[in-house]
Amino acid sequence: MPCIEARGLRKTFGTTVALDGIDLRVEEGHILGLIGPNGAGKTTALNAILGLTPYQGELKVLGRDPWKERDQLMRDVCFIADV
Repeated sequence: MPCIEARGLRKTFGTTVALDGIDLRVEEGHILGLIGPNGAGKTTALNAILGLTPYQGELKVLGRDPWKERDQLMRDVCFIADV
C-alpha cells in the first residue's frame, strides 16, 4: 500500500486553479520533495494531504481519506512546518 496516493487531485480558489488533476504515488520508505515557484500549489497539496483543505479527486494517506478521517490519520502522521 502506498503512503500517499492521489488521482485527479484538484483544488480551486474561486477562478484560480491551484491543483489541476495531480496524480501522485509515494511508496513506503520513499522521500518526496515538492519544489516549484510561488503559487505552484505546493502548500495547497500539503494542506490536502494533511486534511486541512477540501479537494476534488481521490486522495488516500496511509489508506485513509485525509478530509474525512483526519482525526484518525493524525494519530499516525506528524508534520512540522519550517517557517
